[in-house]
Formats: sequence, C-alpha cells, structure tokens
Amino acid sequence: MSEDRIEAGSHVPQLGDEPASAVNPTTADTPTATVLRELNTTPGPSVLLIHGLASSSAANWVATRWVRSLGTAGFHVWAVDLPAHGMVRPVPSITRETLCAEIIGHARRISSDPVVAVGYSLGAQLLYQCAASAPSRFSRLVLGGFSMVDRLTAVLETPDFLVDPAQRHLARCLVSDPFHAYAAVPHQPALLFSGADDAWSTPGDHAVFLAARRRRRTWESEPPTEVHVEPKRDHVNVVTSKRVRDTAVRFLPGRTPGASHGA
Repeated sequence: MSEDRIEAGSHVPQLGDEPASAVNPTTADTPTATVLRELNTTPGPSVLLIHGLASSSAANWVATRWVRSLGTAGFHVWAVDLPAHGMVRPVPSITRETLCAEIIGHARRISSDPVVAVGYSLGAQLLYQCAASAPSRFSRLVLGGFSMVDRLTAVLETPDFLVDPAQRHLARCLVSDPFHAYAAVPHQPALLFSGADDAWSTPGDHAVFLAARRRRRTWESEPPTEVHVEPKRDHVNVVTSKRVRDTAVRFLPGRTPGASHGA
C-alpha cells in the first residue's frame, strides 16, 4: 500500500498543471492506500476535494482552476488522490469502506472542526458515504456528476474509457463492494451539479437524491439542497465550467465576500 503522506507544497505548479511532488512528506503510523495533498497555503477554513475515476487531484481540481477559485475565496485547499491515480501506487485489493475510512481520517487530520468537501463522480459517491457514516466530520457537501446508482460496471464495459490496467483493477475491486445509496443518507446541506449532457448524472438522479433525503431523514427539518445543471456540458467537461465553480464557492461557507473567483 502507498505511504500515507500529506504532500505539503504541492500548490506550487510544475510540469504544466501537475502539482509539485512532495517536499515535506510525513509518514503516519498506519500506511494508507490514499494520499492527502495540500494544494495551497491560504489561511482559512479547510475544504477537502475528492476526484473521480481515471482522474487525479491535479486533473480534476488544479488544471480546472478549482484550487485557484477556492484559494481566492479564502479556502485552505486539500485533496485526496485515490489508489492508482495521481502517482499513487495501486493496491492489490480495496473496498469502499476502507477508502471512506481513510477519507474520514484525512478530514480529521486537516481540521478539528467539520470540513466542507467537494467530490466528483466516484469521489462524490465516496463523499456521500463518508458524510453519512461520519456526519460530525463534514459540514457541507458539493456532489458533482453524482448518481444514486453504482455505474462502475457500465464504466468497465465502455470501450476506451478506462484503459489504465491499475485503474481498471481498482474499479473491479469496487464493483465487488457496490455503492448502496439508501444504506445511510447524509443530512448535511448539499449542492448537486452536473452537465445537461451527462448521461451518468441526470435530473432523475437529483430527484432520487432528494426523495431519499425526505424518506430517510431523522432530523427535525429537511436539509437545504441546491441543484445546478450546466448547459452544453457532459460528465467529462462540466468541472471546467467557471459558472459551476462559482456556484460551488458561493454555496460553501467561509468565503471572502465580494472576492473574484478567477477566470
């Protein structure tokens, strides 16, 4: 398994939009399969980002200017790289439960307070599961490209989509531990975003999410949920939308009032 590292200094861009390698790695007592990266040093509330399958913190959040927008708005940005992604070594076997336990541990490590968090696609499903199982660790959720249905089997059957063997192996591991959206439903305020041309995250998925929150709630009032569907965007390029970024930043607490969120 990969070393458990907090990669400080990776906010310094090198090799295009790839974050710099670790300059101050620290090893935890128990090695983990994921890597936690510090993507800026802005003194402000922490936000935790979780990328999707066949992506990385660099591709999902740095190259698309999310880190820049969040930093300008006053957030200290951290991101998790999953196994076999973002220069993280693959693992022979892994479950969603293990990944979620590590992500919850990272959230605890970066702040003693509940953190706001953003997940995309597989990262959104993992964040949903984390927030439901450890509600005291997460205060607000942004779930992009999210589906209440486990679509990994369809991903594995899609030609030319997931070509990296180690990433395909990770997907197969998670297929054997499928996403069960109704097992526990998070109660935190949530923003859902997707592209209008995204066949894997549709208005139907949003409606099912809202219905699940209404059915399973044990809290006094229904938590606020916002939905943003970006025109002319799909599952791959919706994260590049400035309007989507700005919508997410406005939804998260702790931003600098009137700040410009970048181009």
